[in-house]
Amino acid sequence: MGLVSLSRLYQGPLIIETDNKMVANELGQARSNRSRCFWVVCEIKNTSRVFSSVRAKAIIREQNCLAHELAAKARWHEDSLIIADVPEELRSLMLSECTK
Repeated sequence: MGLVSLSRLYQGPLIIETDNKMVANELGQARSNRSRCFWVVCEIKNTSRVFSSVRAKAIIREQNCLAHELAAKARWHEDSLIIADVPEELRSLMLSECTK
């Protein structure tokens, strides 16, 4: 849902950061295989076609705590879409990541 929503507003270069190394590796390959994450990778690749360029990068979770906290918040709340902002309770975390 996140990439679909983003694609309606932005089609420029995109960097996908994930803490799943297998997904990052699969996204970097031109051909897809039938790995455990096949359907996730297919969905991301299909949705990503509208962006001018796409690069996938494997990171450790501690490199992007804000994304982890936003995902945790989303699991406990209704679907929501936040554009160009973060919930009040996560702003200090966002600012700390921006200054690293």
